[in-house]
Amino acid sequence: MIEENSYVLSLALEIANAYSKEEIEKMIESKTSPKGMNLNNYILDLVCSVMEVNVEDVKKRSRRYEINLSRQMVMYFIRKFNETISLKGIGIFLGNRDHSTIINGIRQMEGYLYLDDVKRKFDFIEGQIKATLECKI
Repeated sequence: MIEENSYVLSLALEIANAYSKEEIEKMIESKTSPKGMNLNNYILDLVCSVMEVNVEDVKKRSRRYEINLSRQMVMYFIRKFNETISLKGIGIFLGNRDHSTIINGIRQMEGYLYLDDVKRKFDFIEGQIKATLECKI
């Protein structure tokens, strides 16, 4: 059992070392839905357009309320609608953030839903994503 675990660990490390950070980011960004739509980028673009923030700002380290709220919405929606991406993958997609940051962002987003303005925008974005996925599948 110990030999099997060490073999699996060494194989995982070998695979991880075989790819650069850029190659891993490309793999994550190219993750597509069945009809070829890049779901992560679609969610990011939709949230940014509704929240009126720049995509580049969401991927940066800004702490401005509007940008942070938008980033947390993106985290939440990617986690909800893209079952194939891990927390670490979401973190890499959003500017190389740690998985614990993603967990915290999703929890904070759930707390913001008590604010009427945020809830309206959230419901609108969620409806758009659902409608798009129904058309694409």
